[in-house]
Amino acid sequence: MSEAQGKSHSEGCGIFSWKSLYFFEPYVSQADLCRLGRDYIGAGKYTDMVFPSLGCRFIALNDGVDTIHKNNEMLVILKNMMNDLYARDTSNKIRAVKRSPFKTGKYVECYAPIGCRKSAEDKRVLEIDPITAPVVRRILDMHLQDDSFRKIAGH
Repeated sequence: MSEAQGKSHSEGCGIFSWKSLYFFEPYVSQADLCRLGRDYIGAGKYTDMVFPSLGCRFIALNDGVDTIHKNNEMLVILKNMMNDLYARDTSNKIRAVKRSPFKTGKYVECYAPIGCRKSAEDKRVLEIDPITAPVVRRILDMHLQDDSFRKIAGH
C-alpha cells in the first residue's frame, strides 16, 4: 500500500498539507523565495523561527528551498538579502523618476488649484485662469486687510 494518501488544501492562502498514513505535515509553498517577503530579516524570522515553531515547513519551488533540509540556509540568507537590496534599489529608481518633474518645475497633480488651470499645450504647466483668478485675488486682498476668515467666507 502506498504511503501517500493525497494532497489537501488547508484554509488560508498558500498553506498546503500532505496527508499520509504516518504523518500530517503542513507546509507553506511559494513559487519564489521573494514572495515570502523583501525584508531579509523578516523573511528569515519566518523561515527560522515562526514556521518551525508552528511545525510548518517553507518551500520555495523555483528556488529549490525547503526548510526541512538545513543544508541550504546560506542560500536562503543570501537570496533574502539580494531580494531586499533589489527592492530598495527599485524603490530609489522609482523615487528619482517621480522627483524629476519637480526639479524642472513641472506641475504633477491631477487638478489645478483654484485660480489656475493647466495649459492646453503642456498639461504640466499651470497658467492663470481668467474666470476664477479674480475670486482668489479678492480673497487674498481681504486677508491682507486683516479681515477674519468668517468675514472672507461671508462675501
